[in-house]
Formats: sequence, C-alpha cells, structure tokens
Amino acid sequence: MAIAKEKSRTGLRARARATEDNLISREVTQDGMTVRVEAEMAGVGAWVLRVVGRRGQVSQWTEFFASSTEALTTGLTAIRYEGIEDFYEDPVFRYLQNEEEPLQH
Repeated sequence: MAIAKEKSRTGLRARARATEDNLISREVTQDGMTVRVEAEMAGVGAWVLRVVGRRGQVSQWTEFFASSTEALTTGLTAIRYEGIEDFYEDPVFRYLQNEEEPLQH
C-alpha cells in the first residue's frame, strides 16, 4: 500500500491510499476537519468521484472521469474552492453530530 503526503498553500494535507486496484482514496485534512476523497473505477476509462464526510455522508459527482488522477484532482480542487466544511458535515443533520466523533471509515 503506497502512502503519499502533500501539503498545499491552503493548509490541505492528504494521504493517498490504494485500497484496491479499482478504488483509490485520500484523506484530506484542513482546519482540523478530515474528509475522504475516493475515485472508483466504474469501467474502462470511467472513474466515479465521491467525497465522504465526517458521518459517512457522500457527495458524488454525476459525471465520469477519464482517470483516477483527474477524479481526485477535481475532488481536491472542489474542497479547496468550496471549503472543506461543505463536505465535512451535512447541515441538514448537524444536530445529530457529536463533535468528538472522528471520520467513519
């Protein structure tokens, strides 16, 4: 299992993990919040992008990507520009969330 670390100017930290040949995930941490960005192969040249939040809620893109790199880059860019908060918690269920509970895997 390969693990890579990167740090950007915006304070994002990511650890990449290839869990299987068809699923690549990265944990991204910013401002004390961690989400998981996943690229999963859906077919030849078709990768699905998901960002999994603190309680396991999923933001999934409706388009397919040509490669895992393209999918992960899109996810990281979305987190950078939208803010990790948009993916970390589901505002509809915020009242159910316990601040001490970590990201579910």
